[in-house]
Amino acid sequence: MDISAPPEASPFRNEQDPARGISSFICQRMCRFLASILVLGTSLIFSSRIFASQTLPFIVKNSSFRTNLGINNLETTQADVAISLFDNNGTKVASGTVSVNALGFYHINDVISYLFGYPYNSPFEGYLNIECVRRIAAFASQIDNQSNDPGFIQSTRTTSDHMLVPWTTSIAPQKTSVSIVNLGDQAALVKLTLLDEGGALLGETQRGVDASSQWNTLDVHKEMGIGGKKGPLIVQSIDGLPLALVCKINQTGSPISGFLPPVEFRKNARVFYLPYSRGKGSQKNFLALHNPGESEAMVTLRSFGPSGVQAGEHVVPILPRETVEVTEQDLLSTDPIPDYGLVRGVSSQPLTALAVNTHLVTGDSIYTTLISESSPELLIPTVTQVQPFSSSLMLMNLSSSKAPIQIRARDPHGDLAGSPYSTTLPPYGAIKLESVLSFLSLGSGFYGPLEIRSALGFPIYAFSQ
Repeated sequence: MDISAPPEASPFRNEQDPARGISSFICQRMCRFLASILVLGTSLIFSSRIFASQTLPFIVKNSSFRTNLGINNLETTQADVAISLFDNNGTKVASGTVSVNALGFYHINDVISYLFGYPYNSPFEGYLNIECVRRIAAFASQIDNQSNDPGFIQSTRTTSDHMLVPWTTSIAPQKTSVSIVNLGDQAALVKLTLLDEGGALLGETQRGVDASSQWNTLDVHKEMGIGGKKGPLIVQSIDGLPLALVCKINQTGSPISGFLPPVEFRKNARVFYLPYSRGKGSQKNFLALHNPGESEAMVTLRSFGPSGVQAGEHVVPILPRETVEVTEQDLLSTDPIPDYGLVRGVSSQPLTALAVNTHLVTGDSIYTTLISESSPELLIPTVTQVQPFSSSLMLMNLSSSKAPIQIRARDPHGDLAGSPYSTTLPPYGAIKLESVLSFLSLGSGFYGPLEIRSALGFPIYAFSQ
């Protein structure tokens, strides 16, 4: 299946052909069910508070990969969106503008070819800047040309000079790629610090990144003289200049990969949420908790099943800069054990957390960062019921009160479609809807965004496959 638009097609449009473009926003390894259970798709969930300027690092086109772009308009009026493409040196090399219908969704096949003009077959590597006076949500899908397996890239809507990638690895056959964009107007000195799971320093290096430029490394551990290790990576701008960062876990000799968004140090949390799922067969699921501070953290983890009934409790101390793995056997103690649900963590010190789900045979891994911010209004940028694809949805109630929920679908033009679906989630409860569009009276051939609202304003979160 070729996701790229052919030269004779209009590449900048609401794509209607199910043979092109749909999979790039649906079957992503960063928002996939694990062991038939929904996994966090934070990068696909956006609240109503979206900044107008966004950056998408690591935009590529070569013999191995191509990149698609999706834009959601969160406003009730048309959004005129300016798209600028920069090379790694920070030079603007192409630009374009698109109008996105009110509450609509726009998809661009092979965004680099669109901006340069079809056909465009030369290798390119750079980043995108998306600007609009309206509230929008932009995201990219980097697609493996051989397997059509897409990896999701979340746009950077806020800037930070101090970030943590909670999980990196150079244990064969995996390696970790990193792309850093300097969003400042002067050169930045960027320090990279790699720790092991116990918090010991594995390596440290500094790299200069010119103003508005992007620095890439295909193997950050090798760049630092490290091999055969795993642990968190700290990225800091010594000059305090704003950075955008994306991390990619690759598997050598395989199309399997996944993008992992960084965690801003200012967003480390004392109270956080993660989804869990039971590992089945060759699936290994666990939580990785990292304490970035200088004081020991005492963490209490409570797991809840779909009904909101507590399924287990686990207390774990974490030393300064240490990373601790918590298995599902630690988390779940009731009989029967729920297949999926919510973990609520409370820590004496701010920390970051990650759900790691790995297939022991293929090495395919999904990394789900903690939820520390929530909203009563969420958007899934696109779901589908276009063969052979079908989207599922999991909703989680992050409050201690019952939460009435309404789900509505819109087509790419922004018009309401089908019938709303309503349900009520128990406190800390969850629900999984397979083939979610069937619950909205929408059949085969549909795709478009989903709006999810908590009627009483209670915080919720959602995940999509």
